[in-house]
Amino acid sequence: MRNDRKSILLVEDNPGDALLLAETVGDCGGICELKTTDRLASALKLLDEEEFFLIITDLNLPDCTGTGLVRTIRERNLSVPVIVLSGTYDESSFAEAMSEGATACFQKGITEADALNVTILRLLKNSPPSPRVAVRM
Repeated sequence: MRNDRKSILLVEDNPGDALLLAETVGDCGGICELKTTDRLASALKLLDEEEFFLIITDLNLPDCTGTGLVRTIRERNLSVPVIVLSGTYDESSFAEAMSEGATACFQKGITEADALNVTILRLLKNSPPSPRVAVRM
């Protein structure tokens, strides 16, 4: 039997946030599987080894910024959508991430997980998310 589940790469260094995001992805009807790492270096290794449908990254990582990850992905000519998350709303960082090619940016927030979930579901259904958005949650 073929595995039709779509792989999502989560790059998040906070274990609590990673758990909450895993729950959000779990709400996508069981058609996704989540791989988690906490550093750019290990994310790039995973990208060399596997194909991912979507990347969700924290804006601030121990070895780079989420914007740096977006830039690196685009430099590798990967067309995978990238969602950037941050614990605080930082308009200039979100704007920079969007200019580097991020699909969407969200401020982390447990009560606004629906907006992230809707974006993921739209991507899963191959319909584009709302035009490149930065959302304050």
